[in-house]
Amino acid sequence: YKVLGGTLFIASNAIVNIYKCKFVSNVAASSFDGRKGAYGGAILVAEDVYNINDQSTSDAIVNLIGNFFARNTAFIGGAVYNEIAKAKLSIDANNTFVSNNAVAAGGLLFSTSEIIWGQCQPGYYSLKSQQAVDHIDDDPIIGCFNACPAGKYGTGQNSACSGECPAGYYCTEGTPAAYSFKCPLGRYASVGKGL
Repeated sequence: YKVLGGTLFIASNAIVNIYKCKFVSNVAASSFDGRKGAYGGAILVAEDVYNINDQSTSDAIVNLIGNFFARNTAFIGGAVYNEIAKAKLSIDANNTFVSNNAVAAGGLLFSTSEIIWGQCQPGYYSLKSQQAVDHIDDDPIIGCFNACPAGKYGTGQNSACSGECPAGYYCTEGTPAAYSFKCPLGRYASVGKGL
């Protein structure tokens, strides 16, 4: 498909659950403002063209649950683009993103509103303020995008790592629990340290 929003155009004031769908090799190639590329290679959430003059009433609720996004392309927001500032865009940890691309920003996704991330997989966290995510290589991203750094662990809370590793234990990047790795004999790690 070569249209505005490669597969789906979701207009303002919509409530949509997108569940276990596959969005593969879609291209958003035209735009209302005449730019060379458009927004949202797979999904575009945008103002209803009939409601364009009254943006104060515009919102949308879009829930992405367990979907697969691969090789979608756009000017901004390779897989998903949301331009409604009051929209609630929620993404659960069961979505998979592989090799999506944007010319300008947000190779994976771009949103003008805060993104509501679902429960993260252990050892990872998401930034609620993270509104443009660039990831275009072939390694699939499933769930949250940020591994907890060495010295910290994550139990699946979504906005930050859960805490620092306790003394006598160490945490590598992406450690899922405080007591995952006991220091080997002859080695010791203080609170919040990697090995």
